[in-house]
Amino acid sequence: MSEILIRLLLVMASFFCFVIHPLFSQNLSPSVAASCIQKTCLNDSSFSNADGLKISNETDSLITLMFDFEKHGFFDESTLIDRILKDIDTLETEEEKQLQILDNIAALIKSPNHRNFHLLFVSNEPGIRRKMYSPMVMLTSFYDMQCHHFQRLAAQIAVLTPYFEKEDFENYYMVRHNVLGVRIGNKFVFHDFDPGQPGYRFRLNDSTGRNNVYAGIYDLSENRELISDNQFYLYKNKSLCPWISQAYYKSSFEKVYRKVIYNDLNSVFGFIPQWTIPPKAALTFNFPDTTELIQFGVQIQLNRNDSVLTEIFKAYDVYAQSKSEDDSLIVCNLFHNYLKTNFHFEYDINYLYLFNNGLISLGDSSFAEPILKNFLLKVDVETGADTLFFLKDFFIPLPLHKVIIEKGGIYIQEQEFTRTGLQKFEYEITDSLSFDLYNLQPPIFTSDSIRKPFTFNDKPLIFGPSDGYIKPHTKSSLYFYYNPFYYSFQDRTFNIRYISTCDKKVTIRPE
Repeated sequence: MSEILIRLLLVMASFFCFVIHPLFSQNLSPSVAASCIQKTCLNDSSFSNADGLKISNETDSLITLMFDFEKHGFFDESTLIDRILKDIDTLETEEEKQLQILDNIAALIKSPNHRNFHLLFVSNEPGIRRKMYSPMVMLTSFYDMQCHHFQRLAAQIAVLTPYFEKEDFENYYMVRHNVLGVRIGNKFVFHDFDPGQPGYRFRLNDSTGRNNVYAGIYDLSENRELISDNQFYLYKNKSLCPWISQAYYKSSFEKVYRKVIYNDLNSVFGFIPQWTIPPKAALTFNFPDTTELIQFGVQIQLNRNDSVLTEIFKAYDVYAQSKSEDDSLIVCNLFHNYLKTNFHFEYDINYLYLFNNGLISLGDSSFAEPILKNFLLKVDVETGADTLFFLKDFFIPLPLHKVIIEKGGIYIQEQEFTRTGLQKFEYEITDSLSFDLYNLQPPIFTSDSIRKPFTFNDKPLIFGPSDGYIKPHTKSSLYFYYNPFYYSFQDRTFNIRYISTCDKKVTIRPE
């Protein structure tokens, strides 16, 4: 009798782990073999000029699914690992396999799927960091991160494989930049996974082959001539950041301020990007305007009569004659200081690129204004007589931004670590409520603007949400942050993987 009872308890425990909290479980992965795939190609005329699309569950049952984009090559943590282990079977040594894995990770992170315009949010609170740094969370949910986030993300992905341990990574703070050292053999080799920077890995000489020809951070700091633009990273034979010159990138290596060891790479939450859509719910995705995003998200006009700008233009004329690295840095520093002082404009770019490519205009006044947009997923949910429980009946694997309720109510519960310890947050929403992440908006580039100082965010990161419910007879809209370059519906082709059978499908319409 006791043995039967023990078996029953084990079954109940395993059921609890799967049903109640599968979102952040390290080892759980949906059964792909049992799933059903809906091929979707939005190439007809009705979608050609659409600003977005609407995905609706018009059935009377909930639908659980995942989105699969062939251009990314992964849709959950298991397929992500397969992607980064690609092409290593033909290699003989462990060092060669490690280098190939890092190359595969760079192909994911140093890609157009991320932009480096502004920081979405930041927090050092343990509970938030555990969610934020889950690899699938960062790849699918966030973009416009800063350099230290990209380096940490690369390390976080690498330790998913059996070829790296957390002790194999060192993080270095430099001038205006943050980079990574990865232990290959007996040496920490320099790597830069920031897609907003042109460097990645540099050789000590022109040899090929073993890892000992690769430079470490101190090799590059002591001899910056090792940093050559013919070794800059190319994505599909194109530079992601042509505004960064060799001279400008070299100047970041003038000093290595400090080294940081990652102590918590193994403490992140695992993540399964399953979407549970309740009956009569609709998801609306907005497509990004890439023509605006490509211009750093700003428009700049300079006053032709400004005496300070006259000094910058004179320095630019000197550089135009000499083409020297020293003169180029003088122009960059002068222009950077001017924009930082007057407009709190702190992009880390080569400002000569703005001059040389017509991104600056002259007029009777100076201004810099943002043209970046927020890309939010809107989810419309209207409940009947039943209560919808988050995670079980309704779940969107993205950070929540806003809740607007036309009638009824929503209850959300979240536990997070704060400076004072573990704290429970409860929200009873009957009208509207926003959950703003730190520094969500880019700086407001006006002459009287004040850039927010750096601050830690003690607010909870509401993911999903994963606990709480939507009351019966509620009509509501929920808005989520998402990475539009991962959920790239504007490319028109993707697959929907249903966790259940294909007899219940979502419908897709242009928006």
